Amino acid sequence: MEKKENKMADGGGISESEQYHYKKYLEFKDKAEELLNSDEMPSKYETPKKGTRSYDVGKRQMELGDEAQKHFSMYLKLKHERENKMADGGKIGSANIDDIKSLNGYFHAYHSGPMAGKKDEGYVAIQDEYDLEKYITDKLGNVVKKVVLIEKEKDYPYNMSNPYFDDIYDVELKDGRKFQVVRSYGRPNWAGNVSYKEQIQVKYA
Repeated sequence: MEKKENKMADGGGISESEQYHYKKYLEFKDKAEELLNSDEMPSKYETPKKGTRSYDVGKRQMELGDEAQKHFSMYLKLKHERENKMADGGKIGSANIDDIKSLNGYFHAYHSGPMAGKKDEGYVAIQDEYDLEKYITDKLGNVVKKVVLIEKEKDYPYNMSNPYFDDIYDVELKDGRKFQVVRSYGRPNWAGNVSYKEQIQVKYA
């Protein structure tokens, strides 16, 4: 938990409201993940019947996830309002088209075989809006106005013919430009070293 909370160390002047919503986000997120990993959670391959324990657990897990998302969205809103007020002389961050396209990346992490435990240089796993905003900020500077998750686990892989799935984000920069970032990730390629893919792809930039 301490490691997650340290993500908030993005400068001085963080309001109590920001801290509250971020802590509530972590609280609901952890509870949702705990249920997701429990033995009572229905699998993605079954549709539990209403009134059963697995149905109730699945419903509660979704409710907790929704609450986490609400608090995270409010935290981001407050954070952006604060940063915009702190902008020096009213100037806003900007990035050219080549800078934006430099966000693209294709990485592997090896989970078994001779290369087990190794990761490609630059490997990054985007878990949520905060991670993506930090990834962009680390590469381009303070240019992000808003990041919104619009689709989670698109094309979930039910078989190895499509071993990856996507998270899709809308990104708006402070200069008004907008684009999408697609995070593709998934199960291993069964050849020699078992590796998991992490791909960051910019679209419509």
